[in-house]
Amino acid sequence: MSNNLKCSIMQKIINKLVSMIDDLNIVRKGFRIFYYVMGVLNGLLPAVLLLCMLSWVGIEYSKISTFFKGWSDTVFQFMLFLWIGVTTFIFIVTLKYWTKHGNDLVNIKNRYPNITFVADFIHTCNNSGVFVSLCSFTAFTVLAYIFMALTGEFNFYFRGRFLGYLIVAILLIITAAAFSLLQIMIVSFITESIKRKIQMATDLQDVADIMRSSEIINKQETL
Repeated sequence: MSNNLKCSIMQKIINKLVSMIDDLNIVRKGFRIFYYVMGVLNGLLPAVLLLCMLSWVGIEYSKISTFFKGWSDTVFQFMLFLWIGVTTFIFIVTLKYWTKHGNDLVNIKNRYPNITFVADFIHTCNNSGVFVSLCSFTAFTVLAYIFMALTGEFNFYFRGRFLGYLIVAILLIITAAAFSLLQIMIVSFITESIKRKIQMATDLQDVADIMRSSEIINKQETL
């Protein structure tokens, strides 16, 4: 192979790589893959939250079989089975949500994909995070209360503690929902501000294109 042919092949490879750097389709495909991966990770978050919640109440997952005995262990295993069902449902919904936003982002014909990506990523991450955490926390609280009601663990029926547990559970769920709503409102305000700036920039670019086209037409008519 001659040196000229080698140089020609190398130059074509370099030109191809250079063009790939500016290829918007490759960037969009990268966004789509990233959204899919984030959907998987975000969907697995309930399992992590479960382990943290169990640890918070003093239960180590590796020692569950030794923590509860008899009827309590049976009920706990059943509640754990229900939790796995809830977790699986949350995982599927979250993955679908992230995949949808990834596909929508790829299909957007926008001059500023990076800014669009930032705004949409913040929006998607916040909403899915709120959904996952709120659903996980609510399901855990409800299942924990039912577990204690069926087994009497943690002195559930001692001196009417079940009423106190119920009030605490309701207050915790209401508080979590209120903070989640507030978080959605704040983050939505931020993302909408970013999207408005993107729209303004796009409109200005369209106006500039129209003005340039008009000038070209006027010059052609003058000639």
